[in-house]
Amino acid sequence: MIYNTALLENKIIVVFGAGRASTETIMELVAAGWIPQCCIDNDPQKWGGNIEGIQIQSVEWLKNNKEKRMLIIIASMYYAEMAKQLSEIGFCENIDFISYKHLTTLNGYLKYIAVTNGLEYTNKSYYVKYLYRYLKFEGKHQKVAIWGGSEHTQRIFASLENLNINLIVDPDYQNLDPIGGIEVKSVNALIEEAPDVVLISSYEDRQRIKEYIRTNFSNIDCLDIYDIFEGVVEFKEPFHSWLQTRYQPYIEMKMLVSQINQPGLEKKILQYTYCQLLAFLLHIKDFERFEMYVHRYEMVDKEDARRFLKIIDEIKDMLHNANKRAANRTTKDLLLFVIDSLRYEDVDKLSYLKDLRQHSIQFNRAYSVSTYTSASYRGMFSETLHDGNDYSYKEIDGSTSSLLSWLNDHNYKTFTHGGVKISGVENFINVAYPGNIMHPMTFRWWDAFCQLVDCEDPQAHIINISEAHFPFMCCNDSPTLNLTYNVYYSYNDPTRDVSGSIRQLDESISFINHQLNRISQYFASNTTLVFCSDHGTKVGGPVGHVVTCEEDIIHVPLIINSPNTEPEIITSLFSLKRLCDLIKGLLQDNQIEEELFSDHVVVERGPIYFEMYSNDPNFSANAGSWMKAFKMVRNDSFKYILFQDGEEWFFNLPNEKNNEINNVEYLGALEDLRKKVSDYFPYVVD
Repeated sequence: MIYNTALLENKIIVVFGAGRASTETIMELVAAGWIPQCCIDNDPQKWGGNIEGIQIQSVEWLKNNKEKRMLIIIASMYYAEMAKQLSEIGFCENIDFISYKHLTTLNGYLKYIAVTNGLEYTNKSYYVKYLYRYLKFEGKHQKVAIWGGSEHTQRIFASLENLNINLIVDPDYQNLDPIGGIEVKSVNALIEEAPDVVLISSYEDRQRIKEYIRTNFSNIDCLDIYDIFEGVVEFKEPFHSWLQTRYQPYIEMKMLVSQINQPGLEKKILQYTYCQLLAFLLHIKDFERFEMYVHRYEMVDKEDARRFLKIIDEIKDMLHNANKRAANRTTKDLLLFVIDSLRYEDVDKLSYLKDLRQHSIQFNRAYSVSTYTSASYRGMFSETLHDGNDYSYKEIDGSTSSLLSWLNDHNYKTFTHGGVKISGVENFINVAYPGNIMHPMTFRWWDAFCQLVDCEDPQAHIINISEAHFPFMCCNDSPTLNLTYNVYYSYNDPTRDVSGSIRQLDESISFINHQLNRISQYFASNTTLVFCSDHGTKVGGPVGHVVTCEEDIIHVPLIINSPNTEPEIITSLFSLKRLCDLIKGLLQDNQIEEELFSDHVVVERGPIYFEMYSNDPNFSANAGSWMKAFKMVRNDSFKYILFQDGEEWFFNLPNEKNNEINNVEYLGALEDLRKKVSDYFPYVVD
């Protein structure tokens, strides 16, 4: 499909390249009614030949016809080299020549819109730029000192390159090693060195340090890193946003919004800030919020906002045309949405899923394979469990998956968007995301949507939605970003107010619901839709989802909407370890086999080796036995847990507070469940 037809009007069209990409580009152009004048190639052996009837010329042809109004389409993987060649001849990028992707692919066209309007997202930290501007470019700060010689300062050195740090001081200087080649000195060195500014690299003692500097060194300016985030980020512990890339874009978006809301901002700064914000929103494909902020900008600078208003119209036309292609797909595609940390009970808060399940197969008693993402993915998509790997392993072998093998055998192109990397499967693409940024649902869906629009092959997409797990990813209108909500764990502290965390979780679920309603218009009628979760969550409990196997953690939603399948409510116990077999059966012959169900489900988890938890004494104290590996088996009435050291727990459901392991009344039920799990723990490392 040709998206950018305005570029072609009244132009002589030339295709640069004579390979497969050129052939496909020419075929697309001709099908749309645009006939190229010729092909250009650097290989003399191809000169005089033709592609689809279009003659191949040398680069000399371009030089001889340079004065003509032409558009050169580079159709090759060697774009950079060919672009340099054209630039040296005198052609201008994005005016005289473009990549074929900008013309023939949905995502390429959007990138062209962004680049040509000065809205290309560079992933360069706005926060770091802020520090540079303050410390380096205001003119008055020629000598910079840092107070603090710990890991905090090491992280600053790792991220703030070329910053002229002259001095590091710390009261405990005698016990600290040099950082960045600079010896850590006594605080008294501030007198001798007389820096212009001290950058406070501490969280716990920052208020005391500021007061000390103001009292004893009135001629030295003082910059507290955390003051920069005042009114923008809520936090109760130190964080290093300049390295924690999953936080970085969202923190900076809030900083940009905060900046444009400041009254009396200089026009040049306002324009720059709006451009940064709009570039980020285009990057994450949040077109609704992009339009909202363009209209806000129109109210303060109508003249400059015109270029962005034009982009809104271009995007709407682009989506309208793309939607027609997506909605008319004839292949039987699969869209599998794994909504990270969504509990079974949360479905009632999602109006889209609540309505969809009335027309779908809904599983009321589906259970996760494990209690955290990578292990759950392993169980779902390799149909195996732990093999001794660390908690944080990020790749699993999908060669044993019945579904992935079936998709490959039937010539499907299969993609994962977020979640855990899957290897060992042909025709399988793990969509890579640059910069290790935690990309939102809008971004991950866009990647899948582009494939559905641009490629006619049958497709399967496994799309991880992370907003319920990481609510900071939701681009809502709240003035602050709350980093105090952490679904990994929250201690059982009676003084801890978790209402804000619960509210933010509800906001993230509302965001997911809104996006599902929005993108559902692009689902073709013959698409099989699957919605599930890898595990649930526990907000405000003594420990988080990784650790326990309480019902909130392991009881998960599973809704399947498949063509030619009647709505049904399934109340049998079902383990997501059989999810691939279930989906394969529906794709293959619209059947659900009885052997997929059992009178019990098993959940397993290895021991907590991950240092984020194991090195935290408060966490370990609260977790107790849960730090150990365990196997859990539950049936309709009881739950049995076996730990790696032989400790046993037994619960009469729904009560999960009283351990009934020694209650003779339940001895028969206990023995029955004991037989269903092995005491062999292969993933325990000595």
